[in-house]
Amino acid sequence: MTLLFSLVQAVACANVGVDLISPFVGRISDWYKNAKGLKIEHVEDDPGVLSVQKIFSYYKKFGVQTIVMGASFRNIDQIKALTGIDALTISYVIIPLKPNNKTSYFNCFIYSSFE
Repeated sequence: MTLLFSLVQAVACANVGVDLISPFVGRISDWYKNAKGLKIEHVEDDPGVLSVQKIFSYYKKFGVQTIVMGASFRNIDQIKALTGIDALTISYVIIPLKPNNKTSYFNCFIYSSFE
């Protein structure tokens, strides 16, 4: 597994045959907020989400077999925006499960797809 923050790093990993990469969505977004003063109002504009989508699209376009596993999420919207990529690692703190409810947030992952 390789932690990374950019498409350039992802391409380098693909070129050497890394099995799995783990772009840190929340940390990418945090950097843009802190370094650039960016205010993220919509998940569609989230630099962390956009970065992972770009990496995933690049890998699929060029037939890269490296698994993309998004990580370090800050909110449920980031997770929902990236459903359909190869894998996600999600803290239980972000997804509150309701024991008496047959429907959970996890259902959004089963029926969603990334385009």
